[in-house]
Amino acid sequence: HETACNKLKAYGEQAQDQQIKQMFQKSAQDAHNTKQKLMTFLG
Repeated sequence: HETACNKLKAYGEQAQDQQIKQMFQKSAQDAHNTKQKLMTFLG
């Protein structure tokens, strides 16, 4: 999830279209949230 989050952030930064940028940012945030939940669950 860490890698996916970082890739999505990078794609989002390169995107010119505002909608695409927001979509990538949301996906990156979702991946980050999922990772946090997993760590809490496993912790």
